[in-house]
This record gives sequence, C-alpha cells and structure tokens, in this order.
Amino acid sequence: MYQPQSLSVDIGSDDVFKPIVLALMTYKDMKFTADNLGAALKIEPERIQRILDSLVSHKVISVDQDLIYSFMADGFKINDTLGNLNLKEFYRFWLDKAKEALDSPVETRRYRALEFALSAQEFVEVQEQINDFATQILGKYKSTSMIGRRLYMLENVLMPLSTVIIDS
Repeated sequence: MYQPQSLSVDIGSDDVFKPIVLALMTYKDMKFTADNLGAALKIEPERIQRILDSLVSHKVISVDQDLIYSFMADGFKINDTLGNLNLKEFYRFWLDKAKEALDSPVETRRYRALEFALSAQEFVEVQEQINDFATQILGKYKSTSMIGRRLYMLENVLMPLSTVIIDS
C-alpha cells in the first residue's frame, strides 16, 4: 500500500519545483545529482542544487560523498494549510503550465472538464473522493523505475461556477 512521507507545507512548497524534484526522486534507478535532475526536468542545475540543499538541511533527503542524493520514502504528501501562500503559488504556477500544455502534442496530455451541482455536504464528499482517487492512482502506478517512463502531473480544480440556487 502507498504510504507517503508527510512534509510540512513550509518545507515542501517553498519552491514550485521542489515537489516535482521529490516526486522524481521516489524512483530508484537514476543517479540523482543536480545535473541529472536538471536535465530530466529541464531546470537549471543551480536551482535544483538550492532545492537539494534545502531538502538535505531539513533531513528529507540524504547525500553521499559523490554528491548523489537519495529519498528513501515511497512518496510524500505536503500537509495542506488552507490559504498558504507557497501552495497558492505552486498551484498558480502549475495551472499556468497546464494552460501552456494545451499546445503540446495530444499524445502526451489529456484534458477533462465536468460540470455538476453539489450541496455543501456533497462538495466535502467529492473532495474526499478525489483524495482517495489520487491515493489509488499513486499506489497503482507506483514503480521504482523511471526507465521508459515520463513524469506526469494530474491537476484538478473543484470550483463553483454559479451561486447557490435558492429558488427557481
């Protein structure tokens, strides 16, 4: 069963790429150096190095004498804090990237929109179901190998499109 390591929002989200670096580091068949991670994620190695240094200083990852980094957990979960500015920035950044992905090859991306009415209680239930679904996906497709694979992100937004309808 998928058991992610919990990270505080301050440690896990102070750079929009930090969760992405950690996600990649859950795979065990790469040598995780700043250069390798930078090349895989198309991010400058200096930024990756700052992320790695922060993760080492918070004892989330370790580093050996050859500057190869490792993350021993199967995964991680950043403890959400509603209204946290770092999390808002993370989601804003990746939602902008999702908009850019509209122009990427259809073979590498998918979009889906659903519109449905919910009561306040149903809204809470749907949030819980989405969280359960995410955990199921992470568990089902968890692998220790990145060979032949590409790191993907699934973004979802549950937002109101109307006011609460009182009477018709």
